[in-house]
Amino acid sequence: MILDKDNMDQSEEIPEYSDTMELVRWWEKHRIHFNILVGLSGILGLWVYRTYNLIYYYPEILLEMVIYGILANICYTMGWALEILRITYKIPFPPLDRFKEVLFYGGVFFSVAFTFLMAFLLTWI
Repeated sequence: MILDKDNMDQSEEIPEYSDTMELVRWWEKHRIHFNILVGLSGILGLWVYRTYNLIYYYPEILLEMVIYGILANICYTMGWALEILRITYKIPFPPLDRFKEVLFYGGVFFSVAFTFLMAFLLTWI
């Protein structure tokens, strides 16, 4: 679907951030919670993996955990990066500010669930 700026309702004002740093600060303030929850789910998943597999030392998994953490944080950064692109390029899309809590909690839930799922799949495959 192509969005046409001429056909948009001109009476509906799209609220903008007074400062894009305000947007970035909100997301970065919540990053520590995201990292703690995803990290704890990864540690629990590693514990499950080691409990049901007789591998007591698996050095490659540490590198994989670091890479996974970096990729999870890159995905997290997309929350505020997409909103800055929308503001900068005046993309006629509803502001994500209205949905940032939903995006945050949904993203945390998805990340934790995906982390558990990967640990359990690796355990029983």
